Amino acid sequence: MTETVARAVVDEALGRREAEPTGENRWGGPAGNGRLTAWLGVLVLYLVAAQLVTLLNVDKVLSWHVALGGALVPVALAKTGATGWRMINYYRGVPAYRDAGAPPMPLRILGPLVVLSTLALVGTGLSLLAIGPTGINRPLFTVLGFQIAPLTIHQVVFFAFAAFTGLHLLARLVPAWQRTVGTKGVAVAGAGGRAGVIALVAVAAIVSSSLVEQAFHGWF
Repeated sequence: MTETVARAVVDEALGRREAEPTGENRWGGPAGNGRLTAWLGVLVLYLVAAQLVTLLNVDKVLSWHVALGGALVPVALAKTGATGWRMINYYRGVPAYRDAGAPPMPLRILGPLVVLSTLALVGTGLSLLAIGPTGINRPLFTVLGFQIAPLTIHQVVFFAFAAFTGLHLLARLVPAWQRTVGTKGVAVAGAGGRAGVIALVAVAAIVSSSLVEQAFHGWF
């Protein structure tokens, strides 16, 4: 059983699964959902990579770090929504989604951990803005002799996020490539709708980034 599950995870990570059914609707069914989720995942990946770069000298580029965090909010929510839509339709028994199947169990467990850690990272980051510079290092409680401040919580959440997202990336990078760059010339219904959703998410990311950065400058 363990060997079978491990093989399923490897096959998923290497993109060896059969092509997903399109379903009989104008949005492209599971195949369309997979493409939308993959493109949103690419946006998340770029934003997270940029965030990691800012950590190399976060004191000097803190405003960029904050702005990128603001941009990540709508993109992460949209990707969570796309993934959740697929999960809901699968458990509702929608034929096309049942035919597409579910990811191997380890990835089904990992998925919610990635979502929760992403939302926690964004949430704790925004809470730092609300608390203000004078309060982010103020201890809230003590654990095993260590004083835990709001900034400490944000940092701990980041390490959890990095671990879960790193594993998720290993399992999803090849399938994401197949559903984005690798699908050139392969038509699936709903391309216009998916492009519209991605455009709206991009606009929301710009607006969110601007609002969060303005709040950050309000610190001073």
